[in-house]
Amino acid sequence: MVKVILGQHWEMPHPAEEERRRKDLVEVRTREIPVLSAELFLLLGQDGAEFKDMAAKFRVRLYVNHLPLAIRAEGLEPDLIDLTKYIDEFKLVMSIVTAMALSHLTKRHIRARISSVKRCKLMPTTSYLIISCNQYLDLLGP
Repeated sequence: MVKVILGQHWEMPHPAEEERRRKDLVEVRTREIPVLSAELFLLLGQDGAEFKDMAAKFRVRLYVNHLPLAIRAEGLEPDLIDLTKYIDEFKLVMSIVTAMALSHLTKRHIRARISSVKRCKLMPTTSYLIISCNQYLDLLGP
């Protein structure tokens, strides 16, 4: 009865829902994000600089798990969600680049398509992702 009065009449969240929301804002959680070795290599950046910047940007602590290969993140739930979205977007771009590299496209055509992905409004790819994909293409060889 209280739930109905609070929810429908006063438009207030149920106390249990409010408690869960508060926990999300103060309780540190851990999440593992599986990655491939090439993705981890690019996410680490030179001397771990990109990894450190990513940790600061998303306000989380980042670690590398070796078996299975994954990034372990510790932080607040909203920050972990943002980090996961960023890494998923990065992995999507990497898969696109890999698929194009395995096709019969030249690197020049692939780089042009990557640049068009950068301008796509559905996928707000950062310039770092584009630079990383260009580095990845260089790693793939001729």
